[in-house]
Amino acid sequence: MPRIGVSVLLSIAASFLPIAATSAEDARRSIAGFSSLPDAEKTEILVLATPHLANHEGLSQADAEPVIDVLANWQPAAVGIERIGHREIELMLADPAHAETLETYIGGEKLRASKQAQSLTGLSSFDADDVIGGWTGPADDPAANGERVAVALAAYEYETALLYWRRAGRPQDGMSEEALDLLRGLDASLNERVSLAVVLAERLGLPRIWPIDSHMDSAAFGRIAGRLQRRIEESGSLAELMDTEYMLKAAALIEEAEGDGDLLPVYRFLNSSAYAAADMRAQFDIWNRIPIEGEFGRMREAYWDERNFRIAANIRRMSASHVDQRLVVIIGAGHKPFLDELLAATLDVDVAEMEFGLAK
Repeated sequence: MPRIGVSVLLSIAASFLPIAATSAEDARRSIAGFSSLPDAEKTEILVLATPHLANHEGLSQADAEPVIDVLANWQPAAVGIERIGHREIELMLADPAHAETLETYIGGEKLRASKQAQSLTGLSSFDADDVIGGWTGPADDPAANGERVAVALAAYEYETALLYWRRAGRPQDGMSEEALDLLRGLDASLNERVSLAVVLAERLGLPRIWPIDSHMDSAAFGRIAGRLQRRIEESGSLAELMDTEYMLKAAALIEEAEGDGDLLPVYRFLNSSAYAAADMRAQFDIWNRIPIEGEFGRMREAYWDERNFRIAANIRRMSASHVDQRLVVIIGAGHKPFLDELLAATLDVDVAEMEFGLAK
C-alpha cells in the first residue's frame, strides 16, 4: 500500500467533516475572534513607529535612551528592524532589475563585506542563517563573539554583526579594512536600527537582530515613480501631502528632542492612534482623492500594500521562533497602521501598543 502523507490524510479527513451553518454573527467576526487561544498565551508584537533618526543631525544616540528604557522594561525576546533579509537579497542579486534597489537599500560596501565573509567562513547566506538560528545569546568570551561577526556578515545581518563586534571589544585583527569601515560606520550611526535596536539587544542579551523589511516591490514601483511625482506636482496637491498639521507637529517634537535629549515624546506621538489616523488620511488615502491623471495613484497603493504584506509575513516568520513571547518591530511610522491590521488578523497574536511612554 502506498504511503500517504500527513497533509493528504488531513485533507481527506476534512472533506468528511460536517459543514456547520455560518451565523450572521460569525460571518462578521474578525479572524482573531475565532481563536480559542487564551490571550495570556498569545505572542505579543509591538510595532514601534519611528522617525528615521539618521535624517536629523541634531540628535545623538543618547537621546534614544529614554525609549530604550521603556522597551527594555517590556522585556521583548526579539527585535525586528527595517533591513532586507538574506532570502530577498539573494533573489535580487539574481535579477538585474533589482540592481538599483540593492544599491539604494544595501550598498556595494555591505554586499562586498558579506561576500568576503561568505568566502572566509565557507558559509552561504542560507548556511549562515541556520547557524545564527542556533544562537541563544552572547557567546562565552570575546573571541567567540568575534567569530560570530563573520557569520552575521555572511547572512547580510549587518546590525547583528555590529552587536557581536561590540561584544567582542571591537577587534581590528583578522578583518578586512572594508568590513572594519562598515562596522565603524554602523557603530557611530544614529539610525534607529543601531541607536534603538542594537542598544536594546545589547541590554537584553539577545542573540540577533531580525531583518524583516522587504523591497521586492521597488523595481516595479521605480518604473512609475517619476511619472507619479510629476502627476502630484501637476495636481497642485503637494502641499496637502507635505504640510499637514501632524507632520509639522512631529517635526516640532523632534526639534524639541534635539534640545532636551529625550525622544520619548516623539515616540508617544508617532505611536498614537491620532497620528495613525492622520497619517493614513494624508499620506495614503490621498491617492484616492487628489486629481492624478492615469492610474498611478492606485498603482502606488498596490505596491505599498505588497511591501507591507511581505513585511508582515517576515514578522510572522520571526514570531514562529518566539511563540508566547514578546516581540518588538522598529519600523518607519507609515508602516504601523498596516502592520497592526495585518498582524491582528491572526489566531495567536496580540498587537501591543505603546501608550504614554509605557508599552502595555
